[in-house]
Amino acid sequence: MGEVTIEVFLEGQQPSVFRFDHPVVRIGRGQECELRLCHEAVPRKLCSVWLEPGSRRVRLEPYPKLTNPLMHASAPLLWPMLGASVTVVIGPLRLVAYPSSALAGKGANSRTRRLAVIAASLTAASLAVAVLAGAQLEPDEDSSTEALDAALASSPHCPTPVAPCKQRDACLERIRLSTSRAAELAFRPDPTGDSRLEALRLLNEACSSLRHLGDPRAQAVCQSLDEGASALRNRHRTKVAALRAALSASDLEQAARLAEELARLVQRCSPDAALVLRQKALKWKGASR
Repeated sequence: MGEVTIEVFLEGQQPSVFRFDHPVVRIGRGQECELRLCHEAVPRKLCSVWLEPGSRRVRLEPYPKLTNPLMHASAPLLWPMLGASVTVVIGPLRLVAYPSSALAGKGANSRTRRLAVIAASLTAASLAVAVLAGAQLEPDEDSSTEALDAALASSPHCPTPVAPCKQRDACLERIRLSTSRAAELAFRPDPTGDSRLEALRLLNEACSSLRHLGDPRAQAVCQSLDEGASALRNRHRTKVAALRAALSASDLEQAARLAEELARLVQRCSPDAALVLRQKALKWKGASR
């Protein structure tokens, strides 16, 4: 399994460098995270990082509904990032993640870690960075049938509350743009799961806003939302059935591919379920080689 290196920077201090040989590295302030950033600006669950197949790129996905947003290029990061190196900022901290293979020949002296106990104090912000040890965090923690069943039962659609409109004209313009963008995404020749989810998010926003305004167009937009959500749930059920069939046939390569697709579908609503599915996908992919 490949390794991921994560550097934690604080202005005026030397960076802390950590290397992980772990399917998915969870970052945040919570006890369950492999990389703990004990700083008031960091939420309990901030993001997840893992090495993409091929060991050349890393993927970083923020957890949804962050009260203190993860920033990239001076803008909130709302979607996953994929690259040879990814850089994000939270409060006074800058995080850089990349494949550890990129360190080859650079004389890096950081040690490979799975769940070793590490602590580094950065006095400028009273920051403690820790990678927790504990049997409960072993990579096979979620390998039980019950955990997989629970992950597969997660819904890919979870409408989020929309703030009421305050200025009618501005809201109607936003609704027009949202519905237009949703239609463009939904009617692509072969829309991806991410495109479908974004279209539903936009329709949910338009539906809620039109209802709040008492606009008669709400019925048509909300019906489109219901139909799109139903189609997405059917797509999800079809992929779940295909995954179970692949496991029954011991086709682990196909099971890994389907698990990755399902993880992308449920990421927004159930990040913990997506994490289980990605861990399974990595395990099955390794076993199929």
